[in-house]
Amino acid sequence: MNTKRLARTALAVIVTVGIVVAIIVGCGPKWGNGTATGKTGSQSTATAHTAATVDVQLPSYYMDNMVFQRDQPIVVKGNVSSTESNPIDVSKLSATLTQGKTSESVKAKAAKNGSFTCTLSAQKASLNPYSLQVQYAGKTVLKLAKVYVGDVFVAAGQSNMELNYVQYYENATYNFGNGLITTGDLPKPLVDDNVKFVIANHDVEDTDFPLSAVNQSADAWLTADSTNSLHLSYLAQQFAMQLRAKHPNVPIGIIQTAWGGTPIRRHVQGVDIYANHIAPLKGFHVAGVLWYQGCDDANNYGTALQYESQMTTLINQYRNVFGRKDLPFLYVQLARWPNYQYTQNVREAQRTTLGNTNLHDSSNVAMTVSLDTDKGTSALIHPLGKDILGARMAAQYLAMEDGTTVPNGPLIEHARHTRLVFPERHRKQAESHAAELFENRERNRTKL
Repeated sequence: MNTKRLARTALAVIVTVGIVVAIIVGCGPKWGNGTATGKTGSQSTATAHTAATVDVQLPSYYMDNMVFQRDQPIVVKGNVSSTESNPIDVSKLSATLTQGKTSESVKAKAAKNGSFTCTLSAQKASLNPYSLQVQYAGKTVLKLAKVYVGDVFVAAGQSNMELNYVQYYENATYNFGNGLITTGDLPKPLVDDNVKFVIANHDVEDTDFPLSAVNQSADAWLTADSTNSLHLSYLAQQFAMQLRAKHPNVPIGIIQTAWGGTPIRRHVQGVDIYANHIAPLKGFHVAGVLWYQGCDDANNYGTALQYESQMTTLINQYRNVFGRKDLPFLYVQLARWPNYQYTQNVREAQRTTLGNTNLHDSSNVAMTVSLDTDKGTSALIHPLGKDILGARMAAQYLAMEDGTTVPNGPLIEHARHTRLVFPERHRKQAESHAAELFENRERNRTKL
């Protein structure tokens, strides 16, 4: 738990202890009976004292400004313990979601290891914030002042997904390709109060989701503005911008887990990035996954050959984490960068993944072609064109949402070998021209 959240919990403890002292000396106020509905009655000193010593820890990414997925149950999970020897009565633990005069409270379900889960009802999207409180015996022990309900996407993969100004351009002139592009060619940062995001740090040492420094400092999901968006994936920004235009009353949340220079195997179950960036999200509902990765695997023939199998496994596993077998999974086929020998092998593996029979559910899987999107910057490993890719991926997602045909590709449906047969007159002209070129070449060689 970070410093600010500890401070909030400590404040709740101090206030509750103060109330206990007041009751002891006979001048304390009357309080509710500790139930989530807040019925009238008195609360015993023993109950208040227990509430004061309860420590609730939510996952690191449960922060102010976070976005929960609309039309899906809102899951509040964490761990609860006591700073005293008194056992925790989990039946007294609850979560409450409030917006204006409307609120819902549910009691926690406990596990033997001290973890708990509260599952609140699904909510419609809203630009207006909710507040989320975790209570023990009717007393708030943790509060998130503002949370939202909208559409949440995971932005995963390696550098072409992670690509943002601060990490890749602010102090890295080589990414400009020796003057091939300038700062003016980069997408403008997204400015939208209704787009919130959290970024995973490059860290695999803990079992909790590792927050980036900017999220730790803010103790919140960041709002997309001209400063914060400099840390966010360009592709995710462009995707979010398209969806916001289509659904102006739906907030967008981005969970960025991409990590530059990583092979796909590290993102698959059992390996470090999966264990540290994806597994901690289990039970948290999202609208879909955005994936752009494969350059690292195109540098080696063995990993290129294994790519389709790894990709198929990854899609199945990510869908399992987020609890939806047909979860939209949108990915980008590798661009034209020529410097890795087996790029074409990975690109083909990405194409054939669409029809792989090992996918548990082949619906809502879409590939975006990038070969024609780099705006003449194919010499760069991080080419331009993220605006085009974002628009294409958004179109795919919206088609899935509407139940219409999902645009994929463009893909080759069939190919035919054609033998060119020239008329006799054209054949003789071509032969005469070839003979003339040969004679001229030989004449020039003799002169030399």
